[in-house]
Amino acid sequence: MKRLLCWAAVLSLPLWTGGCWSGHELTDWGFVQAAAIDLTENGAIRMTTQIYKPSGGEELGTATKGGQSYVNTDTISSSLFGASEDIAIELGRRPQWSHMQVLLIGERAAAAMNIRRFTDFFSRGEGPRGTVSMLITKGEAGAFLAQRPLIERTIAQQLRSTEANASKYTAKTRDFTLLELTIRSMMQSKAAALPYAVLQPDKPPVIGIAGLAVIRFPEGRMIGTLPSSDSIYLSILNNRFKSGVLELPCPQRGSGIDAYHATASETRIRPVLSGDSVSLEIRTSLKGAIGELTCSKVETQQEVDRFNARLAAYVKERMSETIDHLKDKQADLLGTGDWLRRFAPARWAAMSGDWPQRFARIDYRIQVRVSLESTGMEIGKPVK
Repeated sequence: MKRLLCWAAVLSLPLWTGGCWSGHELTDWGFVQAAAIDLTENGAIRMTTQIYKPSGGEELGTATKGGQSYVNTDTISSSLFGASEDIAIELGRRPQWSHMQVLLIGERAAAAMNIRRFTDFFSRGEGPRGTVSMLITKGEAGAFLAQRPLIERTIAQQLRSTEANASKYTAKTRDFTLLELTIRSMMQSKAAALPYAVLQPDKPPVIGIAGLAVIRFPEGRMIGTLPSSDSIYLSILNNRFKSGVLELPCPQRGSGIDAYHATASETRIRPVLSGDSVSLEIRTSLKGAIGELTCSKVETQQEVDRFNARLAAYVKERMSETIDHLKDKQADLLGTGDWLRRFAPARWAAMSGDWPQRFARIDYRIQVRVSLESTGMEIGKPVK
């Protein structure tokens, strides 16, 4: 009986010693939904944060009686940590980063600062999850958090949804997380591509996410961008393509466009070593359906074969252009260096020191096979 009473006392201790394990009350924290990093004219760091604004017992993300479920703060300091701590001066609460959804970096900051500073800062203290979406913005990143969402309740939710679905359904950009940035910064290919956001001058302004910002390591700085038209073919080359529209110009230039809805893609890249040089053997297969016809007929097998051959030649041309753009930027976004480190470590040891320059001289051969699964209609005629 005494032993039973002792166990009952021990098990009931948590009921007597309730409270926050960290010693902080909930009202000490401001829960960050999104953050934007910019550089001021004198080189200081401007941090714009969007913080959840509680209202009674309402759930996170619901509109408050004041109309908004969030508030934005602006702080300036010489360091990320200093700007973070200064949030308490305006908000009256310390920032809590564990619920952050999106991190935006202005292009001037991305070009001047090593992006690994962000992974270093956010991996310390009450850091965010690795699933935080990352974006590079054209112009000041803080301006993006001042926009109102189109359909979601907060601009943080809007940006995260746009990034994910633009990548999934159009391949004109890609989704990218804080964890992936940490991993990419330590890999041998020494390059990463982050989604690129643009504030379009509509009334009111609309945020579009298309194209990619190219980051090269170990310096960790932005060295340029790839347009959305290249993003599609880089996605195919990286074997990340899920779905998208390939617009095929008609044989007579300026006479129209045939649209092919690609629903599946598989790409295999095999590096070939010869002496101290590397070349790439690239094989791609595409499956899809006709989305729109303005100049082609696909009623007979011969016409289907002709269409497939024309599309395969066009895709090969665009993939080649994309690789040439990567070579110009000395950015190995194809993962060639990672393959060499894994399967030819001795050869890689001799090449790794000047790999960006070697990648710029790389040769490649591309083979593309296209399969037309459906014309999308009972007949495959162009619209007159």
